[in-house]
Amino acid sequence: MKSRVFFYRGYLQGLFIALLVTYVWFFPVHSLLRGRLDAFADFIGIGSLVLGAILRIWAVSHPGRHTRSRTIKAPSLTTVGPYSCVRNPIYLANFLIGLGLVVLAEAIILIPVYFIVFALPYRKIVDQEEGFLRKKLFHVKTGEARFPADV
Repeated sequence: MKSRVFFYRGYLQGLFIALLVTYVWFFPVHSLLRGRLDAFADFIGIGSLVLGAILRIWAVSHPGRHTRSRTIKAPSLTTVGPYSCVRNPIYLANFLIGLGLVVLAEAIILIPVYFIVFALPYRKIVDQEEGFLRKKLFHVKTGEARFPADV
């Protein structure tokens, strides 16, 4: 199951966006939030979208093309840019973008669903990626790190 989840990881956000569009289509927003609360929600939604987009562009620019493949591959561990602060900046960016869309659509009822739909598959994906990196970059018996020249 893990390999299928990883293979289709790019479609997870798309699936949720389709659910969100369907929700908004059948339950059009009549501004559940009023006045300053509506403006605050819009500010949070737009801020989350912008922050997520900037983080995603920044994160994708560091490790290279192998992050956009259907299989797990990495020539070395990336520890620069956003990867020096967050272990999975691309997934954090995806989360922020999706959350921003939910808040802007005022689909407040879908926020818990979004957390579940996002968290469960991505937890499996992160476990699989970290297992790959452990096998590739660390010697299991001695616990010593392998350097890219050794791999």
